[in-house]
Amino acid sequence: IIRHKNMVLLGQRKGGSSGDKFWCFPSGHLEQNEDWESGATREVLEETGVQITNISFITATNDINRIDGKHYITIHMVADLHQGEPTLLEPEKFYQWKWFKWDKLPDSLFLPAENFVKTRIDPFNITS
Repeated sequence: IIRHKNMVLLGQRKGGSSGDKFWCFPSGHLEQNEDWESGATREVLEETGVQITNISFITATNDINRIDGKHYITIHMVADLHQGEPTLLEPEKFYQWKWFKWDKLPDSLFLPAENFVKTRIDPFNITS
């Protein structure tokens, strides 16, 4: 979850039976032996082109997607934008990147983002 000027960055997903046009935080899979902070830094840079700082763990969610038949444990990290403007670097996976105020998120959130919101954890009240 990237914070900047009281907003968070979301990407509108492209494709997938349960995720097309749904909004999600930048995300991805960890590489073998990669720590969480390094994975978050790498995935954000690969997907958006921005650099992040003040990275820390917030929580994990149990994401059971009954439509796709997939089950993920999602590690949620929080970070601040360090530098750069979000750029569509993976147009085959995303339509766009957009900043949203935390209290004005879009309705169509991808399951891990939706489950994070349900925790009622405010990423702006987390110290990194």
